[in-house]
Amino acid sequence: MAAAQPQADAALDDLLAQLMEQPELEEEDLAQRIAAIEQKSAELGLNKVTAELNDGSFNAQPLAGRLKKVTGPAASLTLGGLTFGAVQPNELELAFRPLTTEPPIFKGERNGELHAYTVTSAFSVPQHNLAGISKVVGTYKTDEANPQRLTVTFTEVNLFPELDGAAADALDRWVALFDGANPGSVDATSGRVMVQLKAPASAQLDYLVMAPGWQMTRSNFGSIALLKAAA
Repeated sequence: MAAAQPQADAALDDLLAQLMEQPELEEEDLAQRIAAIEQKSAELGLNKVTAELNDGSFNAQPLAGRLKKVTGPAASLTLGGLTFGAVQPNELELAFRPLTTEPPIFKGERNGELHAYTVTSAFSVPQHNLAGISKVVGTYKTDEANPQRLTVTFTEVNLFPELDGAAADALDRWVALFDGANPGSVDATSGRVMVQLKAPASAQLDYLVMAPGWQMTRSNFGSIALLKAAA
């Protein structure tokens, strides 16, 4: 007999929706709300990785910890910080932009890889008047000893220029910026920068919630993020 599908819960859905709409809360209030969600999810048995709900595309809201600090409006972002130090020049100053092309988190089958995990971000390079998309690519695996946990291992970084509405010479300037610093990694026709990480970068994600339409994770770096399934 097949295992019962996890069921949605209206009260939990309401708590998660409220938090998605009001992420900028006082630290104490935010902690209380996260604790209430974590308790409710545990009571319902919705705090573990479930194959039927795991994969998909998700919008993401950083709530607390390191991830919140590096993605906040006052955060200082560099190319090295965005790409695990894989793409040069590491100290190039960037700024996050709203991502409109696709949801930022993807888990599932892609290019023949069953357990792909991709984080997509939009950024600008203010001093060069350029904009681009970053895709950090890896895989995930479940943890047999811990039903709450996924281990995500990133192995590759791709950067793509955003040329819609850009100046006519934007592609040439993009290629010039990245080609010399990353020899053999830049496609001059499309501008795609593809770099393999020298050493895989891994993170552990413990799922506080995995319910129909919603997920909440706590990383081994202490970051908490709320994910909503993309339409």
